Amino acid sequence: MATPTYASMITRGKKNVCRECDRAHRRATFLADHDEMVEVFLAHGFEPIGPYPGNDAPWPSVHLACGRPCAPYPSNVKSRGGGCESCARETRGRNRQVDPKVAAAIMRAGNLEPLVPYPTSGKPWLCHCLVCGAHVRPTYDNIKAGVGGCRPCGRYGLDWDGPAMVYVLVHPTHWP
Repeated sequence: MATPTYASMITRGKKNVCRECDRAHRRATFLADHDEMVEVFLAHGFEPIGPYPGNDAPWPSVHLACGRPCAPYPSNVKSRGGGCESCARETRGRNRQVDPKVAAAIMRAGNLEPLVPYPTSGKPWLCHCLVCGAHVRPTYDNIKAGVGGCRPCGRYGLDWDGPAMVYVLVHPTHWP
């Protein structure tokens, strides 16, 4: 172990302690034995594989609810009860899903009639503009945010049917 420097010291309570010593102290304090952590993992729906690596290293396991392999940190399983990234990702996706009927109602409120079933919020959705009759592909997110969905009807960006304008910029040192 190297001699501690001022930059490697931290204050714990009223004592100045080397970071490495503090880390070792915390590991020893919070380190549980293998059998205790196996019980915690099984209680939270995880089947551990291999020996207990300690709280600060992922422990390869199988999530019993979904049957997929994962490697949660023992401290996360112990404190929060979770650790399967696949299940967490699916749960977040379900929480963000929009009901297709609600999405279609929002599109109709934006003067667009959906022509195909709702894809997802960020993908282009083929619609018929109720104002000008054009077929457009806006995203649900854009309509919900009020960006608009029909380019020909929009009062923003380029006027696709108007006269073209060309701007020529000349830099005095590059003009012959």
